[in-house]
Amino acid sequence: MTSHESKIDNQISNNEIHIDGFNIIRKDRNRFGGGVVLYVRQIISFSDRIGLIPDELEMVCIELSLPYNKSLLISTWYRPPNSHMNIFDYWASFLAKCDNEDKELILIGDLNCDVSKTIPDPHT
Repeated sequence: MTSHESKIDNQISNNEIHIDGFNIIRKDRNRFGGGVVLYVRQIISFSDRIGLIPDELEMVCIELSLPYNKSLLISTWYRPPNSHMNIFDYWASFLAKCDNEDKELILIGDLNCDVSKTIPDPHT
């Protein structure tokens, strides 16, 4: 389960946002916006893949090792409205690292991107 725009910071402990039976992986920004939280059932074995993520992205990524299948990367990303378009360069870097892993990938996110715009804008 994921949450975008969690609006929490390091003043909020995991105990305060705990859900029974789940582990929490989070990347905070501040209480005024942004941030992501990923909840994983405690019975599911996973590893945090923070090393794949550029610092510029509000993203978390985990790896699940599945029996008889390829490992699975699950990532959730929040892109604030009016972010500069170059943020997609960081996202492309993340995707390239994932591709080098040769694992299945599930992407979840709130990209706040209007793809119907016909006029390019450095912010979208």
